[in-house]
Amino acid sequence: MAENEFVKTMIPNQVHNYIGATKLADPTTPTWQWLDPSANPIPPAPGAPGPGFEDWRAGQPGGPAAQYCMTINFNNGIYKWNDLRCSRSQNYICEKNAKWPKNMSTEQC
Repeated sequence: MAENEFVKTMIPNQVHNYIGATKLADPTTPTWQWLDPSANPIPPAPGAPGPGFEDWRAGQPGGPAAQYCMTINFNNGIYKWNDLRCSRSQNYICEKNAKWPKNMSTEQC
């Protein structure tokens, strides 16, 4: 996915960045969704058949059940997705309409 490759060019090494996807708060389902409803779907599990795109790090998503936010980070020479608790303070990358004002001091995602 070209957008995923573009995002990889924007993040520093060894830093997690939230990228706008969340796991539904139902612990019985591995359903992840983009906050932008027009985005391509995320398959129900890594490697699962179906429409969409996923780029999870090996063994992810995993860990505690309360890891509902998706990040991308660079580790061991590879950029991949990871799940983290949403309460962690992390950098983030957001997508904006190009027509929005470009005043970086006042703009928010």
